[in-house]
Amino acid sequence: MQFHWQTKTAMQTLSELLRAWGDGVQIFAVQIGRQANNQ
Repeated sequence: MQFHWQTKTAMQTLSELLRAWGDGVQIFAVQIGRQANNQ
């Protein structure tokens, strides 16, 4: 039971990391797009 809870927590942490990483990638892409438009 504890192992299942640890797996569930790990999956939750992983999904949060992926979501934060996705937000970072979006911001990064927007900045690159702005630089490309400025040139």
